[in-house]
Amino acid sequence: MATRDLPTILRAYRRINGLNQVALAELLGYDKSYVSMLETGRRAITDLASRRHIAARLGLPAHVLGVTGTDDAEYRAMLQFGDSTVRLAEIARKSGHAVEAVNELWPLVARLEARAAEGRMERDSLILLAQARVALGVSLGTVLPEERLSSAARWTGQAVKVAAHLDDPAFYAHTLRMHGNELRKAGHVGAAVARLEQS
Repeated sequence: MATRDLPTILRAYRRINGLNQVALAELLGYDKSYVSMLETGRRAITDLASRRHIAARLGLPAHVLGVTGTDDAEYRAMLQFGDSTVRLAEIARKSGHAVEAVNELWPLVARLEARAAEGRMERDSLILLAQARVALGVSLGTVLPEERLSSAARWTGQAVKVAAHLDDPAFYAHTLRMHGNELRKAGHVGAAVARLEQS
């Protein structure tokens, strides 16, 4: 997806989902020969509406197909409401609905991770990414089976990496505490103690 190359994305999508070109054409609402030409690069789609249509039908963020930019209204709205998404997910988790919390956080984190991979992150986006990673890690730590708790700790650990560069000691301490707690739950007591002492 990082290539933003439509032919590559279409071929990869088909492989991952076990689809042939006929099935992909039906999903997109296109003719099979048109999909074949798109995949081989003999036809190109440059208009934004068609690229948005393909992204929506494949369940991909529109920016993956080069539709969005830094000033994109959808991205700005996501940032504007991102804090609320994280807070509501935390409330859901604390009230026993951790699966719903994960379902709310996952699209937000995925979109921010994709933006970070492109190297186009502003300070507000980085803060939101760190907050969302912490919330996702803690929520996963609530729903994952014991043998998979290290996955939750990895998410909170990623939040620590971002928070370390934000020049916000209180937030950095918070991420260290959350990471320490997830490490403890995963059975990494020594590492957990180190993080909590650092906090």
